[in-house]
Amino acid sequence: MEDYKSQFDSLAHLEERLGEFYRQATDYFDTAESHSGEFSDDRKRLAGFIPDGSKVLEVACGSAANAVLLKDKKCEYAGIDIGLHGLKLARERLQMPECCFVNSSIWYLPFKDKIFDVVFSTYAMEHFVWVEQGIHEQARVLKDNGILIILCPGHALPHHLPASMDHLDRERKRNIFKKRCLSLFKSFFGKPFFEMNADPAVLHQPYQPDRDLVYLPNPDQIRRVLTSSGFELIYQKKFPESVHYSEPDCRFRFLKRLIAKLPLLQSAYTNTFLVFRKTGKVPEKLNVETILYK
Repeated sequence: MEDYKSQFDSLAHLEERLGEFYRQATDYFDTAESHSGEFSDDRKRLAGFIPDGSKVLEVACGSAANAVLLKDKKCEYAGIDIGLHGLKLARERLQMPECCFVNSSIWYLPFKDKIFDVVFSTYAMEHFVWVEQGIHEQARVLKDNGILIILCPGHALPHHLPASMDHLDRERKRNIFKKRCLSLFKSFFGKPFFEMNADPAVLHQPYQPDRDLVYLPNPDQIRRVLTSSGFELIYQKKFPESVHYSEPDCRFRFLKRLIAKLPLLQSAYTNTFLVFRKTGKVPEKLNVETILYK
């Protein structure tokens, strides 16, 4: 119980500090706006899973770059985000009566139950502080047989840490590596898990892409959790060609590309597109363990 309370307090403190960052940051959303076409092939794919005339919710929409993809589908689009500056950019971009934008936390979505045909997020889940609560809320507002779409990066292998952990010293990284190895091994025989970074670099350093990443997404773990919680996986696509390769040494870039092609390790460095259908009742408590790295 004490471990749970300590973990809850740490995440609540993290939510408060990150919330303040997102509410005040302008360079964060300006950077996202300037890179809105960076993963256009990945993002365009989601439009094919959204039927014409659907009622659609985008979670953590930022400046709503994805809404442009739905202009010809006559959808009712709602975007929700905690950052006012991103929503301001969205309103300037999309002066469309069928679009509405809501400034709110995504942990308690201000919508009635079962009103959306499609709920989706792109490169947003890795910024969730409360991943399980986020899944619950998306499931709650999604209609029966509705579509849930998740596009996220992969940080599956123990040594593959995101930019949000670059500031950690060698000893902390070594301890995290050991814990990640153990968690990955245990997951083969037990519960899937969500890994959380309680000390993202953006709280200590100027913003750069992914320094605010708090959830270390493993698409295979996400799939395991959702398919045991009232969802059916109907499509999965990995994009090895869209991986960020930050190493200046071409030998390491080549090694990453090689690893990304191995079937068992494709989630390690790849962006993954997941499409689920809501087929049953989502349990109050998901069958997942949350692991917090401080």
